[in-house]
Amino acid sequence: MPMTQTVNVLPATSLADLNAIIVQKEGVLGALATIGNAGGSTALTFNVTPQKPAKNAVITPDVGGAPSVPNGNTSFSHDSVYIAGALTPASASRPN
Repeated sequence: MPMTQTVNVLPATSLADLNAIIVQKEGVLGALATIGNAGGSTALTFNVTPQKPAKNAVITPDVGGAPSVPNGNTSFSHDSVYIAGALTPASASRPN
């Protein structure tokens, strides 16, 4: 099982800033593995590895109660995260 590290992000963080944090942390820790929430914050869990992903993951909020993943991306995690203070169902995906 790979070693993981969870990064907690303040609930008031915007979607754009949340995705910027993912880019930054994937460059240091490794690929984003899961998204979620814990203790009133967004929880981003990364697989810690020297090999960094070629393309960065993104979080997108659900639309109309259904996951919304950009065309050409593959979803790998779905849970509720805080976006601009609101607990929001969302997906994490990565470009193919």
